Amino acid sequence: MNIINRHSGCTAITLFRWGSRQLELVWCPGGAVIENHVHENIDGTMIFLAGELHGNIAGNFGKTGWYDFGRRFSVPHGTVHGAKITGRFCVFLNWEKWTGKPTSAAIDFTAI
Repeated sequence: MNIINRHSGCTAITLFRWGSRQLELVWCPGGAVIENHVHENIDGTMIFLAGELHGNIAGNFGKTGWYDFGRRFSVPHGTVHGAKITGRFCVFLNWEKWTGKPTSAAIDFTAI
């Protein structure tokens, strides 16, 4: 099991794992583009912490910024989502319930 995984210029750090549940901290640099993708084995809840991004979940587009600290976004497995980091960086938590063996959202990543 790797504790640190990377994808699309972002770094995911596994903070906690218990059974099929896992918590990852994700840091993305400014300008990073997380292409539209799905996670086949993760029902996730993204919890925004800091920075700025413009993203979409299932075709619903919006911006997040510092004023959204603690805001949660549900992303069930198979849901298309993606983002562009519009600030200097972005940090969020990803609370994951896995339908298969847990790895990382950076690994269970299928671009659309």
